[in-house]
Amino acid sequence: MLQKLWLIILIILPINSHAMWVSDTDKQYEKLDPLTYSAVLKNRQLIDQGPDSDRDAIAISSLQSIIAKHPNFAPAYVQLARATVDSGFISGDDYDPDTLNTGKEYLNKALALEPKYDYALAMMGFMFIMQNKPSEAESYYQQLLAMHSSYPYIYDQLSSLERHRGNFDKALEYTKLAQTTYMASPDAAPNQSAMLNDRLATLELQRGNRGKAIEYLKQGYSENKNNAKIASNYAAKIINAYRYGSLEDIDNLELEKWYKIGVQLAHAINTRSNSAWSWGDYASFELYYLGDYEKAIEYSQKALSIMNYGNARETLALAYYVKWAFLKSKNANNREANIFLHKAENLSPLTNENIQLLSYWSRGRYNVIQHILESKLAEQNSN
Repeated sequence: MLQKLWLIILIILPINSHAMWVSDTDKQYEKLDPLTYSAVLKNRQLIDQGPDSDRDAIAISSLQSIIAKHPNFAPAYVQLARATVDSGFISGDDYDPDTLNTGKEYLNKALALEPKYDYALAMMGFMFIMQNKPSEAESYYQQLLAMHSSYPYIYDQLSSLERHRGNFDKALEYTKLAQTTYMASPDAAPNQSAMLNDRLATLELQRGNRGKAIEYLKQGYSENKNNAKIASNYAAKIINAYRYGSLEDIDNLELEKWYKIGVQLAHAINTRSNSAWSWGDYASFELYYLGDYEKAIEYSQKALSIMNYGNARETLALAYYVKWAFLKSKNANNREANIFLHKAENLSPLTNENIQLLSYWSRGRYNVIQHILESKLAEQNSN
């Protein structure tokens, strides 16, 4: 349970990281119809910025219009699949199942036009990984390997495939192969190369090697100090790695040092991508570890203003439950308290796991309200 909270899956599959790499199939279509390809490319660049409901809607509408005029333009189907899947992104490896199925339909249309289209094959593998169908995914990656495709993210995705199978040692081997690939062609995936230590750390955590994971994360931070967004991401992951395990193993001085670094970096970031995850991580830290539900509310709201995702909603809901309980503990008839209760209930139900985690990590800060939360949970479960 504790590992479930603090081990946030750090591996971000390269669905949105293809900014520099171009398939040979794409190059052929660009020569055949430069204007249409240019229109598709503009949408690809929009999608490359990461999941965002507004951007995804714009890309989907534009690509559907392109396909209506050019139904045999395979690159448009690949980008439409990406935008569609992005529109169903929830958090981590979680996507709306309907968007994954629809995305596969678009990819099948691309592959019907171009059976050896490596970009479409790779994306199909990704879809099956997200549907927890590793054997089906592997068949597409084997095709890519047999083709000697220049697709640079294959080892990252094979690593994810093995991670889903629970083969963490094999996943680590593939991640190291990805590192070699990126070093040989850094322009193909600059962000992926920068985040490789992140991936290695995740796998070491899953193998039970917390110390080694923290080494990788600190190395990643050191190598990317000049990129506030990436450095902030590493700082947030270092915080999570320090909290991974039992309370007795935590180095509180190091933990609080990295928290200060992370928050300072997050304040400096004004982009709409990784900062959402960082603010969500910091909200959790404030709520569970420092016992500051007001800061947790503030930081969760910052995260959700950038991207609406599950972990931030759950943290915000729990912070509202805690605020309600504290107000209730001081005055049982406090009307203001009910405002926060309603806000919490509209976001997420209270769970026993929430209460246990608060009790465990806060080191007694929430003892005064635990019985109020437990009573609320009992009432909720009886309805």
